[in-house]
Amino acid sequence: MAWTTPATWAVAEVATAAKLNTHLRDNLNALRWAGAYKTADQTLANDATVNDDTHLLIAVGTSETWLFEANVMWTAAAGGFRFTWTGPAGATGSYSALTHGTTGHAAGAALAAETTSTDTDESVQMRGVIVTAGTSGNLRLRWAQNTSDAATLTVKDLSWVRALRL
Repeated sequence: MAWTTPATWAVAEVATAAKLNTHLRDNLNALRWAGAYKTADQTLANDATVNDDTHLLIAVGTSETWLFEANVMWTAAAGGFRFTWTGPAGATGSYSALTHGTTGHAAGAALAAETTSTDTDESVQMRGVIVTAGTSGNLRLRWAQNTSDAATLTVKDLSWVRALRL
């Protein structure tokens, strides 16, 4: 829901439902965090090309700036985990990722730049910013195996993302 510049009310002006919904309800909703979480595990095998996550995405509008953070949990028998964030056409931004295993920290990755981990049972915390241009769309996590392997990589349910429009 987009922010609307609040109305300047005139003396004795009737506060209709439509006006209150636009200038009060919708604006309060626009100030909230947007969020999403995985409701089920998602798996893949034999695939080292990043694919769209089916749950971890946030709708973003044109000419907006968003802060986002996520916690993604995965298991992999082999092959590791490769991930990135994408946005609508023309969007720019960056993110950092802190894994809870042996691979450490990737700082300042541009949107669409990939980060990798060779760990097999892991979680990663990410924070970033996205600035959209003239196109709306989704801020979306994309991921794959770091090295293509017949064993499955699973991004676990209850992984989450949330974003705050500035």
